[in-house]
Amino acid sequence: MKINDFDDPSFLKEINVKAEDLLSQLKNDIFNNSKFKIVRMRMFEKLWSNRINKNKLFSLVIKESDIELIDLKNLNLNFEEDIFEALKFTNYIEINNVLKVTGQKNCEFTSSKDAKRFYKDCSKEGVVVAFFGKDGVDYFVRGENLGETNLFYCSEDLTRFSEKKDISQIFEVLQSYEQTHLSNQSEYMVFFADNSTLRRIDPALIRRNILRNKPEKYMRDHLRNFLNERMRHTFGIEIELSASKRELDLFTEVNGEFYFFEIKWLGQSISDCGTKLSTSYGDARAREGVTQTLEYIEELLTNMGNNVRAGYLILFDARDDKQDIDFKGYSFVRSELRPYLQLFSLAPSIKLIKRHPA
Repeated sequence: MKINDFDDPSFLKEINVKAEDLLSQLKNDIFNNSKFKIVRMRMFEKLWSNRINKNKLFSLVIKESDIELIDLKNLNLNFEEDIFEALKFTNYIEINNVLKVTGQKNCEFTSSKDAKRFYKDCSKEGVVVAFFGKDGVDYFVRGENLGETNLFYCSEDLTRFSEKKDISQIFEVLQSYEQTHLSNQSEYMVFFADNSTLRRIDPALIRRNILRNKPEKYMRDHLRNFLNERMRHTFGIEIELSASKRELDLFTEVNGEFYFFEIKWLGQSISDCGTKLSTSYGDARAREGVTQTLEYIEELLTNMGNNVRAGYLILFDARDDKQDIDFKGYSFVRSELRPYLQLFSLAPSIKLIKRHPA
């Protein structure tokens, strides 16, 4: 008995491929309709360029049936004025075949993901959505985003991103971290030993800046959370270097370029046994941090092939007496590491002060 074609997996696969090809062709036919192409280039692109506030995100919606009926000789002469007037109150504007406004409403979204889903769903209902974003115009046709020009489709996302800082502003962000964020007792006490432990060792220690045992982990995690909330880039932790097997404290990549941050702390902490203090770390430890950062730059470049833009040394200074650190003009740097100084950057020290010891 001859098998039914619909029971043949290869036949069904062929049907699906042809269906996808037909749908793709249909999308292209709509998007590249000769009259709609003229409207897109002469009217929509001009509208995007002429609007004063590029942060105002909105959409123009036209029926697929109206695209076929576009009347180039009778297009609305007040098209831009009508749209700008509508944008004072709405962000989803319906237009017809002569670009007159036929309907409008205001749509609110909590994220770009939600906004894109909404526009895709709308475009499955026989309309084409032209989304006017910060970076250009995107078109949604038959459930697909043609172009992907914009990163943000939601004003809230755009605002949040605009408030965040670029890597070029890292020192400004670190200054805010020290002067504003770490002025809160609930934040800076994350690094300091608790008073009950200090009393067991020596009650006089309560009034000093004594760090908890192994504070570098808390510093790394605390700073990473702050940077991820306030910068446009994502910061990771503990990437292992291939040769030395040492781990970077913090790192990020921006446009294919690698940035990393080595964290060192100065002062004293609770020792591993929990009953006494560690060695007091000062200038020598800071200089060791310089050497370590340069070694990391060398290994990242020569062994791992990373496109290193900068390696930063960040010092958390919990010393009671915060005198300027003597880096000796970097004269201590070994000759083989000196070429890497051009990629080294010393961040302003982050001063830790226990303001409320009681």
